[in-house]
Amino acid sequence: MLLLAAVPMAAAGGGSAGPVIVTFNLETDDDALAVRSFPSDLPATYFVTGAFAERHEALVRRLAANNTLGSLSYSHPDLTTLDPGALHRELQLGRLVLEKIAGSPIEWFRAPFLSYDDAVVRAAVKVGFRYDSSDQERWSRQLSMLELPLSNEDGSERLASDYDLFERAGMTEAQALAWLQRRFDERAARRRPLVVMFRPRLLAQRQSLLPDFLDLVRQRGGELMTAQQYVDRVLDAAPSRSGVWVDFSQGSHDIPQLVEDVVAAGMTDVFVQAKDPEGNRYYANPSDGGPVRSDVFSSAVAALKARGIRVHAWLVACRDPHVAQAHPDLAMTGIDGTASKDWLSPANIRARAAILRSVGDILERYPVDGIHLDYLRYPDFDHDFSAANVAAFRQSQAIDEMPLREMFDRYYNAWTRWRSEHIRQVAEDVADLVRARRGRDVEMSAALYADAATSYRVMEKTGQDYAALAAHLDTVIPMAYVQEQKRTIDWIEKVALATRYRTGNREVLAGLEAFQRPGQISYTPELFGQTVAAAQRGYDGRVFYAYSYLFGRGKSGFNLPEGSLAQLPPLATGRERPRGRATAAQRFWLVYPVLGAIFLTAAYLASRGRARRLAAQRTSRER
Repeated sequence: MLLLAAVPMAAAGGGSAGPVIVTFNLETDDDALAVRSFPSDLPATYFVTGAFAERHEALVRRLAANNTLGSLSYSHPDLTTLDPGALHRELQLGRLVLEKIAGSPIEWFRAPFLSYDDAVVRAAVKVGFRYDSSDQERWSRQLSMLELPLSNEDGSERLASDYDLFERAGMTEAQALAWLQRRFDERAARRRPLVVMFRPRLLAQRQSLLPDFLDLVRQRGGELMTAQQYVDRVLDAAPSRSGVWVDFSQGSHDIPQLVEDVVAAGMTDVFVQAKDPEGNRYYANPSDGGPVRSDVFSSAVAALKARGIRVHAWLVACRDPHVAQAHPDLAMTGIDGTASKDWLSPANIRARAAILRSVGDILERYPVDGIHLDYLRYPDFDHDFSAANVAAFRQSQAIDEMPLREMFDRYYNAWTRWRSEHIRQVAEDVADLVRARRGRDVEMSAALYADAATSYRVMEKTGQDYAALAAHLDTVIPMAYVQEQKRTIDWIEKVALATRYRTGNREVLAGLEAFQRPGQISYTPELFGQTVAAAQRGYDGRVFYAYSYLFGRGKSGFNLPEGSLAQLPPLATGRERPRGRATAAQRFWLVYPVLGAIFLTAAYLASRGRARRLAAQRTSRER
């Protein structure tokens, strides 16, 4: 029966259901006893205290041979309570003890009790840790190390850990297994990872949970892997796409020159502005009567398509001063009760219809390869407090009348999730329209704040929940603008890992700044080359803002310095990239489960054949 269930599951899903990273915290002698009973072939990640390692050297050495090993400090204190000297000694000693026993560098870290602050993070980086798993998916906020958060229940704060399930929630083994299955299924459609945390001594009291969970993962098409295996695979993706945003609001553009520039540079994709943040349209006769600054979009699309370039219509979603001022009832409302003159309310169905009219114009008139959304967000925390939106929220939460600021503070988590849901609804509405008009021939993408992937505060402020939005997008473009965001260049790699953790098998293109700003942002060709090189790992491609400045055809002082264009490395697979072709990461998720399904099918048919032959022999003997 299990064989019969496994074959169609792998085939119907089009590949693996995704990775599962099992992590264990080893602190006590009871943990050592429990770990010895674990399956020897289980790929897992062990976070070990230095004191535990000293008492159980042989065990730790064996675990380090085929698994990821990380430090849980030396003696497992609350690190946030230590003075700087004690903190450094605790982290340094824990790491050195493990390295001596394992015979290899220890780069992974987890804070005891998952309790850390900025001082702990700085100290961990200083002693040499590169990867961390102290964050929770819901509350991710680290920027200093490559982060693999522990999974939460979608839309909730409950953590995928035995402590949360048994000690806090009081679940039975059957209930805990069903809860973990739901978390796995939530992620399966997009092959997002599930990261769980177990304490072996707690599992020893519930001996069936771990083997039952491992069986569930295997039967449902998942893949068990270590934390390092997951990170290495994610960052193994290499760019096969290169593109630019063409911003017509910067001034006039020579379209023939634009085409020659992008072709000579080996660009595969161009994101052509159809509507800008000020509400200007760049195509004739918009159905909503919005202002038309020029009709350059039409000529740009035709010229680029004629040279085999993939063209994406770049449209601003939630910011449209023309509609907001003509129809104030469709605008976002500030917490002070003032209607925005610029921003549309994503909670308002008529405002979403206005966005869809612009998308519909493009789909009906132009042979574009993609619809690309920008400004798919809120401007700040203090929007959208429109009367209808607040009333609906209060009803959903059974909240009595109270001042808006008090409501915001008391129901913060529920309110921020409510806001994010409306941004997700905009993406869903646009995706539904695209699929209805053009099927899967048009790629859906969006430019998102990079920090919304790495910091829960930015996600809550903007409403850009990567995991929720990815359900409706084919491609995600985090805007990893290093200098504008005042980040170090290695942040680009951290953004790649955070984005892929949340979006699973979606294509990820790095949005990179390709401009200068007098007195604020300054590039040399070498510095620009370093940012491009950083986007070579973990991304399926890169998109530069903006064409004019990258190619030196914009305003003086904003153009990149001469020699910057030469820093663009060749693409991994050349310029021609057939539609629908899987990326390297996607091919992995597709090929191996399919081969497994073929093997299982063959085994099943062979067993049926043997059964028929045996039945025939028995019948012959009976005759």
